[in-house]
Amino acid sequence: SCRRGEPHRALVRECLTRDFNFSQFLCAELLPASITTVKEMVMLPCQDNTKCLSIFLYCLFVELAASMGPKNLDGSLYMTEAKWLEFESGWEAMNHLAEESEQDIYDRIMYKKAENLGLPFVKSKPESRAVV
Repeated sequence: SCRRGEPHRALVRECLTRDFNFSQFLCAELLPASITTVKEMVMLPCQDNTKCLSIFLYCLFVELAASMGPKNLDGSLYMTEAKWLEFESGWEAMNHLAEESEQDIYDRIMYKKAENLGLPFVKSKPESRAVV
């Protein structure tokens, strides 16, 4: 049996009960305030001095990569190179949760989306946000 102690159960519970849609986050379809639930989790210590965020993001990666599994068993149809780059930008943005605000994290995603589209992004200009 794979029985683990209470710290492991608590970690799994934390990762599985967070109300956060990473796909919408990557598309900049979430409000910055929705990042708060993940930011709260960042401060929780996990086994071996790692942060829950790394494990949470890994679980999200696995979930996304396997999302089209029922359609084909020959590998991930979802996790193409383009999707990986998008995921990676979200992973990198989330790694700043401990020292930046939710708005700053959201702006990182907006900036990356604008960059990928070849558009300028000026966070202080509402029209720049509207275009991205």
